[in-house]
Amino acid sequence: MDKKLAEHFRDVHDHVLRTIDAVEAHDRQNEDMRKISAWAAIGLALFRRNGWL
Repeated sequence: MDKKLAEHFRDVHDHVLRTIDAVEAHDRQNEDMRKISAWAAIGLALFRRNGWL
């Protein structure tokens, strides 16, 4: 395999790995936000039920 072509494929591989990492981080962040939103909704419901809001 040509040296230049091998270098190109290594570069593409690196970009793919970075993209995968970014997508996984985004998915984790979305999961955390869903949990935070659910707890906030529960807290708001309790506040309203008890007449504090």
